[in-house]
Amino acid sequence: MQAAGDDVSAYSAYIATWSEGIFCFHNGWQSGHSQGGTAVEMPSLLALKSLGLLLSKTGRAVGSSPTQRATLLACLAEALQLIESELDDWDRSEKEYLYRLVASARGALEEHPLLGEIDIRKLLNELIGALTGVALDLRASEGKTDRFDRIMNWVASTAGVVRGIVYDAEALASLGVAVGTIAAVTGSQ
Repeated sequence: MQAAGDDVSAYSAYIATWSEGIFCFHNGWQSGHSQGGTAVEMPSLLALKSLGLLLSKTGRAVGSSPTQRATLLACLAEALQLIESELDDWDRSEKEYLYRLVASARGALEEHPLLGEIDIRKLLNELIGALTGVALDLRASEGKTDRFDRIMNWVASTAGVVRGIVYDAEALASLGVAVGTIAAVTGSQ
């Protein structure tokens, strides 16, 4: 959320407490703690519940923040430039397929606020796979050339961007589920 430009200061103070709630919550057998020890203190739990409510209403799906969309759109612009500059001698029908993949992903990202949830991961993974196939065809026919390297550099870079965004969204969701589960087990309300 912070990378997307959201003010997360209200939640930042609780991250350490939430992590402790998952990994080292107080137990009744620890000295100084009663049998009914809680995973997290009530203010921390309430902040987590409000964050969960916010996330359930707005979602943290891949491509949902303006920063994520801009980053992914930049990757798509690079892919389009690669197709146009590196594959001018490529089979026209295969280039058309690549153009359609780029257009589908770009359209999904640009229309996301109007249409709701999208599976941009699927579209981008298909494009990454298709361009990887093109690069491997190039390598088989031409050897390891600059053209092969440029396409594979895009593949590696874009795959890293997509995975980073996906892991950020999934890590946030996992943290909330884990603390909620620990709170339920230890009796926090």
